[in-house]
Amino acid sequence: GTESNPVISPDGKTIAFNAEYDGNVDVFIVPVDGGVPTRLTWHPAPDLVRGFTNDGKSVLFASQRTTFTNRYAQLFTVPVSGRMATKLAIPNAFWASYSPDGKQIAYTPISDAFRQWKHYRGGSISVIWIYTLADHGTIKIPQPEGGCNDVNPMWIGNTVYFRSDRNGEFNIFSYNTSSKKIDQLTNFNDFPVLNASAGNGTIAFEQAGYLHTYSPGESNSKKLKIGIAADLLEFR
Repeated sequence: GTESNPVISPDGKTIAFNAEYDGNVDVFIVPVDGGVPTRLTWHPAPDLVRGFTNDGKSVLFASQRTTFTNRYAQLFTVPVSGRMATKLAIPNAFWASYSPDGKQIAYTPISDAFRQWKHYRGGSISVIWIYTLADHGTIKIPQPEGGCNDVNPMWIGNTVYFRSDRNGEFNIFSYNTSSKKIDQLTNFNDFPVLNASAGNGTIAFEQAGYLHTYSPGESNSKKLKIGIAADLLEFR
């Protein structure tokens, strides 16, 4: 079955991921050194891995298992030790990321409409909200007049990093939760930044078929050089 959405736990010892071993998309975990995966969810709805809680004891995932319409998904956590999943208080969400202290969640309410229409600016644009667990308060990361698509929120320190097409092509941007300042961190204009994820203070993403990394404070991203040894037979 297909394996996807890998996320490494905060202590670096466990990988949570999606797999279709039994025909349905469920949440699994496996040690980083390998081994037999452990299944954590069993519902027939797809359960999409989004990350770990900040203590690493549970996996955060999005699912439509209790929604009244296919338009929405909701957030759940399931302990890595097993047991039933718990639904979070956020009404609906697709992408999500915990703050380092576990007190807030940056999330997008609905799935990505721009996958069908480039530079989409309709009523289903992707916005990022920051939710506070203690009082259920929310704030929205500001967008320019006319809207844009902000997606893939990732917390590093007191900053939320995300992909956005607010200046044309999708690039990496940052939102400082203290100063409320938004900065553009990459400047690609040929192909979009895709599949971004953060871990250990570094963001990894795909662009134009290459893997790149970006660390806060750097002037720009770095393209990874990946070499693959060829297994060729010599003919004489």
